[in-house]
Parts: sequence; structure tokens; C-alpha cells
Amino acid sequence: MKNKKILMIISIITLISFIIGFSYAYFTTIVIGNDTASSNITTSGSLRLTYNGTDYISLENSQPGSSDSMTFTVTNTGSLPLSNYEIYLSNLINTFTNDEVIYEIDCVSSDVVSCLGKTQTPLPIVETLSITQGSIAPGTTHTYTLTVSFIDTGSLQDYNQDKELYFTITINEQFTMSTIMATSYVYLGAPKYRYDTVGYFWDYKNSITSITFEDEIDIPVGAFASWDVSEDQDGSVMAYIIDDGLGKSTYELYIQTNSNVIMANTNSSYFFYNFGELTTINNLSILDTSFVTNMDSMFWNCWYLTSLDLSNFNTSKVTNMARLFSNLGSLTSIDLSSLDTSNVTNMFYMFGYLESITSLDLSNFNTSKVTDMSLIFEGCIGLTSIDLSPLDTRNVTTMYAMFNSCSGLLSIDLSPLDTSKVIDMQSMFYGCSSLTSLNITPLNTTNVTNMQYMFENCSGLTSLDLSTFDTSSVTNMNAMFLNCASLASLDVSSFDTGSVTNMSGIFYNCSSLTSLDLSTFDTGSVTYMSMMFYGCSSLTSLDVSTFDTSSVTTMYGMFYNCSSLTSLDVSTFDKLGSTGGP
Repeated sequence: MKNKKILMIISIITLISFIIGFSYAYFTTIVIGNDTASSNITTSGSLRLTYNGTDYISLENSQPGSSDSMTFTVTNTGSLPLSNYEIYLSNLINTFTNDEVIYEIDCVSSDVVSCLGKTQTPLPIVETLSITQGSIAPGTTHTYTLTVSFIDTGSLQDYNQDKELYFTITINEQFTMSTIMATSYVYLGAPKYRYDTVGYFWDYKNSITSITFEDEIDIPVGAFASWDVSEDQDGSVMAYIIDDGLGKSTYELYIQTNSNVIMANTNSSYFFYNFGELTTINNLSILDTSFVTNMDSMFWNCWYLTSLDLSNFNTSKVTNMARLFSNLGSLTSIDLSSLDTSNVTNMFYMFGYLESITSLDLSNFNTSKVTDMSLIFEGCIGLTSIDLSPLDTRNVTTMYAMFNSCSGLLSIDLSPLDTSKVIDMQSMFYGCSSLTSLNITPLNTTNVTNMQYMFENCSGLTSLDLSTFDTSSVTNMNAMFLNCASLASLDVSSFDTGSVTNMSGIFYNCSSLTSLDLSTFDTGSVTYMSMMFYGCSSLTSLDVSTFDTSSVTTMYGMFYNCSSLTSLDVSTFDKLGSTGGP
């Protein structure tokens, strides 16, 4: 099943300017500055649309009943038929009332196929589509006559004194571009789109070492295999692979067109996914991404790719950038300055495991529409710092594993982050083992429900100020501080745990803690307490007398290896089971 054809729409600047002033009886002449063009051309491949005509018409010193006309032509001087083009009235300034200024457009075609005109119509006050022509063949000229009239109503019309009218005509050209194919398959009853399931050159993705885009179709005799990969299967986009000369049964891939560009399909997810031997992509600028909305996993897992030129990437329509650059483990730098992220809503795992990247410049990012930033920086082990100030996170709802396994980070300034809508902070700082301190006071956690594994394996943290943490909505604190072995103290007195159901392993292996005040803990809803204090080998005292364990179903290993505890009062516990012991 194919996606809809992509139509390229090109505006031919402003073609005609209209200046209309009125001066009759005691009317004052109004002249609006003009913006003229007498000859404009737009091209794509061998298609060319040319306009010729005068610049403007004028109704200076006119009276009701006056009119003026001008002629302009539109010619297809290319070799390809134009599917259609549109005539717009744009840049409108029209303060006249009662629809007393009208326009009419007549059209004569030099071809046997007629062209459309426009009957007398009041000039609008907002940009309006006037005419959509069906087609124009090569060598055909459409000759237009535009007439603008000031209606005589037969009565006094001084209510339009000092009014303004200015407009331009703009032509939008629409034509089908050479578009690379889309792919589909059905998964669990729903259509999905993944290039790695379609066949063609994607069947050889684990044997391709380089990809080159070219603007001329020329398939050599020695090509190992070739395919028509155009969406319309019309030969407008061809691909072939040829031996790369490395003696490893690996290939160079060439993707070609006779147009200037190859239009990427609106759904370009998984396009380069899992090209396991790919080291270079050449002439990526030929791939036009202007209409792409989905870039999910586009370059995911191209582990040996050493450079990526995004300078001509147009991402203005993209909404999904999930996994876009993840697992590019050999990439040492990436220039993101050309990316337009203003419409992106999904940045899940976007930079996951860019292991060789030492810095990320996000200064050009507009993330105001993003809702998912889960795993966005996971595994970026080369980063020692990251500037989050460009990130607008006002609409983000999940920061699950946001900095997971960023083991090189020495500090994180969280103050720019608006987390007021975030509900999931599971594993947010998991494995940030080089952090010695972390200021989390800027975080708004009012709506967070999941803090499972949040600080797990932050083994370098020596202190953590939790005084501003609002945990009133949290239900899961499983392994929240697991393996925070350097924490010498931890003040959780501000915690509201009334909604928490899972506290399993919350302080697991916090082996440097000597004391822990849990007097404010409300455990009435908790069902899981297994390994809650497992390995807290430096705790010398622990008061759990206020614990309500009426809902608890498992306490397995709850106090296991708390080797410094000399006494422990669990007389209030409803059930003990296998709690472990000192």
C-alpha cells in the first residue's frame, strides 16, 4: 500500500500588484505602496512555469462605475506537463464595505484544453484561492485578463471615503516530485511503516558500507542488483548496489534520480535503520525532507557511521523524532543547528547511546510541543555536562530514564526544566555514577506517579536534598535509591507516601547511611517491602515502629545484611514472613 503522492507547492513570489485609489466628490485619493514583478520563473527538473505581464493597474481618481483591466500570461516552458497550479489573491488590504469593489478573470488557452476563469466576484478581505487550473501542457500559454471594477449602486457612497485596497496575485505551482517509496506491513492488525521490511536494497542493509545520492540515473553494467524504488514505480527513483572492493561481500549503494532532488516520503521512519556496516552517507542534501512528518528511527543503529551532514535537512513538518540518532556509537560530533523541531512532539530515545559524542548543542531547539523526552540522552557516556537551558519542557509528561546511564556527567543543572506536567520520572538519573551532587530542588514533582529506580546506581552521590520533593501522587518507589552507596545521609522527612504501593528495595545497598528517619512514612497502602533495607550495612539504628504493614504481601529480605543493627523492633508488623535479619 502506498502513501499519497507528495505534491510540491512553490510560490512564484508576488506576480502582480494592484494599487487602487478613489477620488470622487469629496473622496480622498489613497495610494498603497506597490511590490511589483513583471517576470518570474519557478523550476524543478525540466518543468518551468513563466509569468509575464504588466506590474499593476490603477483606478486613480475613479468614480462609481469605473473599471480597469490588465493582461498577464502563464506559460509552461518546460518539458513536463504541470498537474495543476493555483492563483491566489494575497497580501490583501481591503477596507471597503458592502462588496462594492469586484474583480473578474478571463482565461484563454493556447492549447485545445481550455483554462478556467473567474466570474464577477467581490474582492475578499483575507487571502483567498481564486482559481485552480487543472493542467497546463508543455509549450502552452494561459492568457489572463483581470478586470477590477468599482460598482455604482445608484446612491450616495461616501461611507467608503478614505478606504484602502491593495492586493497581489500569487501563483502556486503543484507537481508530483520523484518520491521514494513508502512501505507498510500489518502488525497486530494495524498498518505499520518500516523500510526494513520491504525488500529491495533494504534486504542488503547489513552488507552496505556507503550510501550515495545522485541527481542522474546511470546504472552501470557491473551493478550487482538494481531496483525501481520510486513511490509510483515509474523509474523516477532508482537504486543499485555494486561491490565496494573490500573483498568482504559488501556493497556501495547508489540512489538516483534525474530530478534535482529525491523527495523523502512523509513517513521516513526506519529509512537507514540497522545498516550495520554503513560508514558514510554522501550527498544527503539530494534527499529532500520537506514533507516528512515521521523520522522515527531514521538513522537508528548505524553504529559505524562516522559523520552525518544534516545541513540541508528540512524538518519543519516533523512531529516524531523518536530514536532518530540513537545508537550512532562511532559518531564523534553532530551539528543540530539546521533542525527545526518546532512541531516535534516525540523525542523518545532521540540521542540514545551516542557514546562517542562529548557535547550536544541544543541551542536551536524549540521543544515547546514535545510531550515525550523519555530516554532522550540515555547512554551518552561521553557527555560530562549538558546545557538544558534551550529546552522548553512545559508540555512534557514523561522524563522516564532521561539521563539513564549518562555515566560521564559530572553535573546537571535542572533549573531550566519545567516539570509541572511530568508524571513519570522512573530511572531519570539511573546510572549517573559520576555525579557527586545533584540539585533537584527546581523539579516540580506534584504530578509524578512513578519514581521507581529514579536515583539507582548514582554511586557517586554523597548528598541529596529532597526537601522540596512533592511525592503526594507517587505510587511506585521501588529501588528509588538502590546502590546509592556513597550517600552518608538522606532526609526523607518531607515525603508524602500515602499513595505509595511499592517500596521494594527503596534503600537497597545504601551502605554508607548510618541513620534514617522514617517516622513520617505512611505505609498503609504499601504491598511490597521486599529488600527494602537490603545491604544497609552501616545503619546502627532503625525505627520502623510507625510502619503500617496491614497491606503488605511480601517482606522478603527486607533487612538482609543490615549488619550494624544491634536491635530492631518489628512488634507492630502485621506479618513478617521472610524479612531477613542482621
